[in-house]
Amino acid sequence: MSISTLIKTITISNTVTGDFKFEIYQNEKALFHADISLKNPLGKWEQFRNKFRFSRALDVEEVVERCKKLVENQEIDIKAAEALRNY
Repeated sequence: MSISTLIKTITISNTVTGDFKFEIYQNEKALFHADISLKNPLGKWEQFRNKFRFSRALDVEEVVERCKKLVENQEIDIKAAEALRNY
């Protein structure tokens, strides 16, 4: 049986992508993963990705930085899609 421990929960707000919540876990092999939720227009959290792995992260601070990068990448993707629609 695999056991993971909730290490940290963070929320990242972005004017383009909205609010993301990351529940960061660490398993018995010291590997990190996160359950990621996105806040819908009604203010409720909806699952965005489950067990998103951070296989190369060495500590929780590195995971937090990667969570920020994931939100930044989502913003870039949304802006690129909008630019293509307006092209």
